[in-house]
Amino acid sequence: MLSHAGTRVLETHRLVLRRFEEKDAAAMFAWAGDSQVTRFLRFATHKSAEDSLAVLRQWQEAYRCPDFYEWAITEKETSRPVGSIALNVLNEHDRSGDVGFCLLRECWGRGYMSEALSAVLEFGFHTVGFNRIEGVHSERNPASGAVMRRCGMQYEGLSRELYYSNDGFQDCHRYARLKSD
Repeated sequence: MLSHAGTRVLETHRLVLRRFEEKDAAAMFAWAGDSQVTRFLRFATHKSAEDSLAVLRQWQEAYRCPDFYEWAITEKETSRPVGSIALNVLNEHDRSGDVGFCLLRECWGRGYMSEALSAVLEFGFHTVGFNRIEGVHSERNPASGAVMRRCGMQYEGLSRELYYSNDGFQDCHRYARLKSD
């Protein structure tokens, strides 16, 4: 069984991953309201900071559950939130989960997401006890696949029209990493 620990603070060389707070709404809107960032994602592009605040209020309630894992990715030097990363339980019995992430466009290409994903994978395997963590990305968003590969996730194949995004149905590449990898 998984040993749920809730969303704990995780630190990397340049980042602090922490729980979101309501005061993060404007920062979150900077990426969640950017149609280029959300183009291939499964949530609607936020129309205002109030949309972001509504999501953050839902997450505040969800943080009460020890199996809810949603982090604000913040720059260590400035404490500025620049993205989000989630670890979701797919199957408790099988100890399997999946990850999803989103990053402010001005931070693309800096290695932040690889740094954040590595920390979340380590937490998932060694603190919570996942055996398998997978991720998918639109085939039209290869940068997400590059992040997964840099973090040791292995390619497992293409799933046709796996989900509906802001840009329509997406054929998706699937990656996974095992605790033993």
